[in-house]
Amino acid sequence: MIQGTVLAIGTRRMANMTFTNGNKVISLTIDNGTMPEEEDSVMKRADLRLYNGKEDVTTSVFGGTSYAIVHANVDSMAKAMQWLQRSSWGMETA
Repeated sequence: MIQGTVLAIGTRRMANMTFTNGNKVISLTIDNGTMPEEEDSVMKRADLRLYNGKEDVTTSVFGGTSYAIVHANVDSMAKAMQWLQRSSWGMETA
């Protein structure tokens, strides 16, 4: 299942998309950060988190320290989608 939400507060805007397969969820968040008002028409800052149930498993897939930011790009999204489609839990870091 794919779901999305948007939020706007002043010039700050954010969109969140979730991709769900069973208990596994990819949460992709895109925002315009603290960009000046004249440049905020495009949301350019994106990061993603992976959850197995309520447990954040992002670092077990991507490595790094707990709650490290994983910038969303074509490569990280491909790896996240591969993890989402695996039938067994987890995925070793590359």
